[in-house]
This record gives sequence, structure tokens and C-alpha cells, in this order.
Amino acid sequence: FSSRVVQATPQDPDVEVGVAFGSVEVVVPDDARVTTDGTLLFGSTDCDAACDGTGTRDVVVDARGAFGSVDIVRQSERNQDRDSGRDGDDDD
Repeated sequence: FSSRVVQATPQDPDVEVGVAFGSVEVVVPDDARVTTDGTLLFGSTDCDAACDGTGTRDVVVDARGAFGSVDIVRQSERNQDRDSGRDGDDDD
């Protein structure tokens, strides 16, 4: 029933997250080429720019759970959202 942020590191580029009735934001390096794995029942995974196939470093995000959401963003996307005053939630 909460939200949290998980940071992928160069030392451990594979990220495993679990979510139930909440949300997780996974922040990956700007040079990441992300693939997703796992199953979310009645949930969603949003990975627009981070999963576009560009990048030089492979990162796997394994997301599992139910009734939650996982948002995968590059570090620059997160910084841009924070600088523009957006918190990542769609309140409008």
C-alpha cells in the first residue's frame, strides 16, 4: 500500500522488485538497455524510453506481484520530472 524508488547500480544491474497494492519506480542508468521479466497480476509495467532498445549496458528488471504498478525510468527522465515539479503521479 505504498510507493518506493529502487535504483539500479553498475555493480548489480539486475533489479528484482515485488509490488502488492502499491507502486515501484525503478531508476536505471542513462546508458541502460532494459528488458523486463516477471508477472504482475492486475497490475502494469511502464517502460517507455528505458525499453526503447538503445543503450550500451544491459539491465533486467524482474517485477512480480499483484494490484500494483512498476514504472521504469532512466536517471535523466527522473531528474527532468523532478526539475519540472512533477512527482511522477498523474493527478490531472
